[in-house]
Amino acid sequence: PYISVSIIMQLLTTVYKPLEELAKEGQEGRRVITRYTRIGTVALAMFQGYMISIGLQNQGALAPGIQSALMTAVTLTTGTIFLMWIGEQI
Repeated sequence: PYISVSIIMQLLTTVYKPLEELAKEGQEGRRVITRYTRIGTVALAMFQGYMISIGLQNQGALAPGIQSALMTAVTLTTGTIFLMWIGEQI
């Protein structure tokens, strides 16, 4: 999700005027774009995690119900956030 959102943000920076101006502001603008990228990563990870859990339920590999779907989505999102943090540490 992080790489996908990074690509989307780079494309939006060239198309969407406020993001283009933000990118030209230097270090502070880059920080804001990075924050937007992180927020987008969490949102995309949650969506993907939920869709994966629905797919696993349809295959019978996961117990049916919204509770198990949300638990799976939260677990996958937490793993994504952890990997994003590890990547920033490096």
